Amino acid sequence: MYMKTGRGPLLVGVIVVAAIFGFGSPAAAQFPLGTWDVQIKGATIGQGYLTFAPGGVLTAYGVIVPNMAKNPTETINFGFFVVDGQWLMLPNGEVVGFWQSPPAEDVRIDVSSFKATGRDGVRIRVVGESTNGSINLIGVPAVVLDDLTGSWSANVLRITGMTQARNFIFFDLTPTALLNVYDLVGFGADRCVYGTAMLSRKGKVGFVTLEFAVPDPPDDCTTVDPATDVYLRASGAVGKVLLKLGTFTGRAVGSDEGDLTTITRMDVIGP
Repeated sequence: MYMKTGRGPLLVGVIVVAAIFGFGSPAAAQFPLGTWDVQIKGATIGQGYLTFAPGGVLTAYGVIVPNMAKNPTETINFGFFVVDGQWLMLPNGEVVGFWQSPPAEDVRIDVSSFKATGRDGVRIRVVGESTNGSINLIGVPAVVLDDLTGSWSANVLRITGMTQARNFIFFDLTPTALLNVYDLVGFGADRCVYGTAMLSRKGKVGFVTLEFAVPDPPDDCTTVDPATDVYLRASGAVGKVLLKLGTFTGRAVGSDEGDLTTITRMDVIGP
């Protein structure tokens, strides 16, 4: 399995697509044109943004984690993904297509074929077969959601059988050029944390993080140097955040790369 965050050049391809096609609602367009906010179900679960552009161009990005209820294997890819592909409307009105991860992507979620059904500006459903097994996307037109920018904290609990380990992290979220996607930079008592957060409809949220041991001498955890920093782990979690009395609170659950016997739970508090 592989993990990836949304830092630096990892977003370049999708940023270019976003700049060209935008993220407008498909309400005034012919189905399936536009960008859709989708929930992902199947061997992996999560959320993403799927864009059908004129000329049969398709792009998407999102956060996926293993569906622990389906006993995932070590071959499951999860993390922050980016894909592009093609779509076509057949004479009978059926929408079909495929998508693939760019060659340099670590988190591969290739779909050799899919079918899409739905209604202009109301809903979409995409069903296909991916490198992670069957995949089912259900969504609505994408919009700009609540701003998550600011300082957050997370109580992270890892459960492996009867063993539990807990650590607290503090992190800042800053918006990226992608709709409802944020860079994550933070720290804990003995680690620096970098990654991606993404917000979806109804408060659904996904986190992908990479953790490195605090360097010696310590720095402010604003940048990571793979040549000198000691890698600890990568994690992915999806869940929900709610805005109550001006403060975000929520919980996300997932797993760690390389250890699907571990359940990772993040209880988060935002600005």
